[in-house]
Amino acid sequence: DDALGYLRVAIAPDKAGQVAALSGVEAVDVDEVIPLDDPRPGGQQAPLPQDPPGPTTPAINPYMPIGETGAAQFRQ
Repeated sequence: DDALGYLRVAIAPDKAGQVAALSGVEAVDVDEVIPLDDPRPGGQQAPLPQDPPGPTTPAINPYMPIGETGAAQFRQ
């Protein structure tokens, strides 16, 4: 940037030492890869299998929101 008086370039990391040794170069900064923690949750167990709704499942049940929306009550 001419207004700020610097030049930003991208070079191979193994060449950074050679660039830093040039007479007109005042500073060299090498970006690095920062390792992140494993995002998978630890210490949890697999959920217990649940029976799916069937013909005998009541209209108001935890599987479908028809009881919360009033649809089952409307049908009655």
